Formats: sequence, C-alpha cells, structure tokens
Amino acid sequence: MRSIQRTNLQDTCVRTLARAAQAEGAGSRHERRSAARRFVKRHRRNTSYLRWVLRSVAASSALAVTLLGLGAQTASAAPPTFEARPSPLAGEDVGDWSAPVLGDLDGDGDLDLISGDYHSEAYYYENTGSATSPVFVERTGAASPVDAVTSGGYHSRFTLGDLDDDGDLDLVNGDYVGTFDYWENTGSAASPVFVQGFGAANPFDGLSTGEYIAIASPTLGDIDGDGDLDLVAGSYSGAFYYYENTGSAASPVFVQRTGAANPLDGQIVLEIPAPRLVDLDGDGDLDLVVGQTGGIFSYYENTGSAASPVFVPRTGAANPLDGEDVGIFSTPTLGDLDGDGDLDLISGERYGTFLYYENTTPLPPVVVVPALGTPARIAMAMIMIMLAAAARFSALFGSSERPVNERI
Repeated sequence: MRSIQRTNLQDTCVRTLARAAQAEGAGSRHERRSAARRFVKRHRRNTSYLRWVLRSVAASSALAVTLLGLGAQTASAAPPTFEARPSPLAGEDVGDWSAPVLGDLDGDGDLDLISGDYHSEAYYYENTGSATSPVFVERTGAASPVDAVTSGGYHSRFTLGDLDDDGDLDLVNGDYVGTFDYWENTGSAASPVFVQGFGAANPFDGLSTGEYIAIASPTLGDIDGDGDLDLVAGSYSGAFYYYENTGSAASPVFVQRTGAANPLDGQIVLEIPAPRLVDLDGDGDLDLVVGQTGGIFSYYENTGSAASPVFVPRTGAANPLDGEDVGIFSTPTLGDLDGDGDLDLISGERYGTFLYYENTTPLPPVVVVPALGTPARIAMAMIMIMLAAAARFSALFGSSERPVNERI
C-alpha cells in the first residue's frame, strides 16, 4: 500500500509540475514532461519534499519553471568530462559487434541494457543493483523480453522509445540493408512484451537509408520540439539520415528529410556511424554523440534550439570524449548509471564486450527545502531555491542570466 501511495504521489507531482510550467509558457510539451519526470525521479525517495513541491507549485506556478530548469537558454553550455572506469558489464560478451542501448525495461527505476550483435540477435542485461550502483545480469529464454527479437541477416542495432505514447518503451532495430524493424511493447513499462509490426503496423515500413550495405544505426529523440519522437540513423557511408515524425506521439508517421531539411546534411564520419541523441551539455536541446569504425567518438553540439537544431562538430578539448578509444567500432549509449544526475556512457566494440566511461563533471549542491506551511514561508523557500539556482549557475558558467537545467 505504501508503495502504491508513493507511486501516486510521484505521478501527481509530474503532472502538476508539467502543467504549472505550461501555464508559465516554459518549454515544449516534451521538454516539460521530460524535465518533470527527471525531477521527480531524482527526489523520489524524499516524499515530504515532493509534497512540499505540490503545495508550493499550487501557490506559484513560476516555481515549477525554476525547479525544472526551463528558463531561457543560451546557445551553448559547458561540455562534461568523461573518465574510463571499470565496466559494470565486465565479463559480459555477446561475441562480436556489441551495440548497447540503455532503458528501464522493468520499471524499477534503474537502467537495464539491451545489446545487438553481428548475428542480429538481442541480449538483455537486467540491472539487479540500483540506480546508483548497477549490477547487470544476463537474462535468457523466458526471462528475457527480447529473446525472440531478431531481424535475420547480420547486425542488430537497437534504440528504445515510447512510439505509441502508452507509457512503455518500444524497440526499433536498424539492419544490414538499411531498413528498420519495429517491435511494439504490448506489455507494460514493468513487464515488456515485444511484438514485431509488419506493413502498416510498422511506422518505418518502406523507409531505408538506400545503401546496399548499410548497418543502419537508429536513435530516437524529439529534435524539432513538437512533442513526438523523430529518428536519426547512421549508415555505412558515414552519412546521417533524418526521418521526421509528422504524425503524433501516439500515432507516428515518419518522413525522410533531405538537403537543408536534414539538420545533419553534409556531416560525415569515417564509416558506420552509431549516433545517440542526448542533451550532453544540459542546455535543453539534443546533441549527438557518435561512435564509428575507428573506435573513437565524435560529438556534434546543437547550437540551435530544441525546435530548430544546428549540429556543429566539436573536436579537441571541445569534444568531451576526445582521446577515448575502444579499439574498433564504438557504439555508445548514455544514461545516468551512478545516480549523480549526469549522463554516463557505455560503449560496445568489435569483439563483443562493453566499456564504461563515467561522467565526472562536478555538480553543485541542490538545496532541498523542507515542507513549509504558511504563504510567508513558501515565499521564503522560493527565494532560497532561486538564489541556489543562481549560485549553481555561477559556479559552473560564471556571470550570465541563464539558469542551469536539471541534468538527466
């Protein structure tokens, strides 16, 4: 009963924060919902604080904008710092061409992992540890929700996202000939059941990178700020293909965009790029981290906005993964694996193992205000939070008017 009450509190808090931010005209629908979920996930164990947030946001919707970090953004923010660490997947090996993707597949609040391989199979590693100390255990047979997932041929490269807006993660696979398979989660967020869609049941039916040998590597993200998921794919030639979702979050319709309508038109890496859309610099829009044949990582900063991206290649010190090298065929996936509020990275490689790079960027402290009852105390708490946000920003970036976003 207590667990159910806690879940209801978290869901109510997500909805309340998103609505309050909408009332203030802050962010897109997708940005508001994502920021609210991240905020509640970070504070989920402090129920008294979440109750205070509900009361306080009801008194002032402007507080939600501050808590969610949805203020005005500048064009650029500081990149993080990554350090190679012992892998939480040490000893795991899919044989050849590991290609991981992180996602919470069992609804327990931590990140699990799916990996593709050379033979188009899918491997599932359940996180039996926690959101701050992961322990990955391979599950097979009926214990693996991807036991039956395969596309035949060679090379499977997966991405996860909620493509039908039903609250759970669906699965997309890029394959050897450049097409995309869709596996709908007909189960739930805590107990997934993946069923392959064909024809009209596959929103990617008929789409292809057009390369005979492609090894298509898809990644999902809302890069035009309209609240639904679009798709970017790397292909053998080193080019990036963009498929805009012109439908909706619940009923996607993907249309390939080329030329100037493709924000990655003209960007090329050395063969078989493996892209991941993530907000790496915490400025509220999606950047691109790319693995490639040579084993290194490329970084494309989005210097535009969440609705109108402009991807600029960063090299040297401006690339937070400069100097990192897995050997051959890097395939990154990013997520917060140590519960410190920033994005860490796991990469696959040619020989089927997994390497881990911790995001070691120091985060300033977050002020947590206890539950307060009177309007005067609520006002004082709001002032404390705003001052703390200003201090956090100043510590990271110096003098500016832009508040710092909550990190994923």
